[in-house]
Amino acid sequence: MNNDSKLIDRLKKLLALAGNNPSQSEAEAAMAKAQAIAVENWDKAIGLLNSIVSDGGGTADVYNLLGFSLRKSGDMANALDFYLKALALDPGHAIALYNRASILAGVGRPAEALDALEAACAAKPGFAEALFFKGNVLRSLRQPDAALKAYEAALLANPKHTVLRLSLNFGKSPTGNRAF
Repeated sequence: MNNDSKLIDRLKKLLALAGNNPSQSEAEAAMAKAQAIAVENWDKAIGLLNSIVSDGGGTADVYNLLGFSLRKSGDMANALDFYLKALALDPGHAIALYNRASILAGVGRPAEALDALEAACAAKPGFAEALFFKGNVLRSLRQPDAALKAYEAALLANPKHTVLRLSLNFGKSPTGNRAF
């Protein structure tokens, strides 16, 4: 038994103890995610996730992870396709919506990014990262009052969100004026 198989089996046992009964593809997806994030080896993650998909394990989570790995490796077009596949299976997949918005905003499509972020926030109320990103997109669309409301909602959702607190500095520039 190779190391990947041992990890899959161990993860399946841990998930079973936690009250879940994971399928092989779910365990493989979780293992691939853990490996990819731990070592940021996106090519390996892409290979593992593609093998899961080719074995018929294409769940919304697997497609989202594949999109994430592709985005991290710089392949935005294919990443976007896999986020759309995830959303075709689960239109309310908040993380896939958020990840899709990241690409859309990055390629100059902020209105579409905003739509995806609003859907992510509706699917997962209190999603601080999505609320914060929504504020950034609204700022780019020159909607400062709406952006401030999104930032406030993000702070309410997660008052300890360090990046949000530091980057906002409560909406003020170093001179004390509104930064946007």
